[in-house]
Amino acid sequence: MKNQIAIDFRLQAEVNQEKFEMNGEGIGCAEEGTCILHLEASPRFPAGFDPVSCPLICGHPTNLFFARAVAADSGFPSLVGQSYQVSPARRGMIYNHSGEKLLDLQVDGWLQMKEGRLLSEHVMKGTSALPSLDRHLTPFSDYLLPSREGEATALIRFKLLARNGDELDGMTIVPYRWGSGRHLPTPFIRQIEDIQVEWDGSHHVSAYCRSSICPLSLPKEISSQILGYDLQVADRTPLPVL
Repeated sequence: MKNQIAIDFRLQAEVNQEKFEMNGEGIGCAEEGTCILHLEASPRFPAGFDPVSCPLICGHPTNLFFARAVAADSGFPSLVGQSYQVSPARRGMIYNHSGEKLLDLQVDGWLQMKEGRLLSEHVMKGTSALPSLDRHLTPFSDYLLPSREGEATALIRFKLLARNGDELDGMTIVPYRWGSGRHLPTPFIRQIEDIQVEWDGSHHVSAYCRSSICPLSLPKEISSQILGYDLQVADRTPLPVL
């Protein structure tokens, strides 16, 4: 049986000057590189906010925790000591084909293991004027760049498909900080292999992410297994449930 870890996810938000919460539970498995979250908005998501955009902005620190390590000791949790935070706030932005900014979010975050569960807590604020979204365009890569001891910055470019057929361009910058005393020895690359979001249009949203991570300094034949994906629309396989 795979080693699965339960997740408690809590997010307080103020978007478009409307306050709401997005809370719930999930399960992650670092052996498979998977993270599943089942969340509920209260009282509701504000107009112009579509949670299909969430996995690589508000959900990035959580699904990074479960990225499958391709090389020994390349998992992020073992490096940071099972606890880390986003400081200062990460910045997520989404643009349309004309370069108009449709979403601009700032999100603080804290993660730690406690009594065998991963506690993932976040505070988000910003603006959003997204059209109704269909899905992420995957796969793509996520780069984790070293800084000084206990610090690194993740850089992600991603694309979203709107239901009207427009392709949107997203970018997230995530400054990570941890207290293990260890330094990220080299840039890391995380391949997002599959990402799915199901939203009922009201209060309930479920997100699934599968990814793997390795140092960029790995031998070419190993790195090519991570980098050798063509950009394509992900298959709409059923979203796993808890």
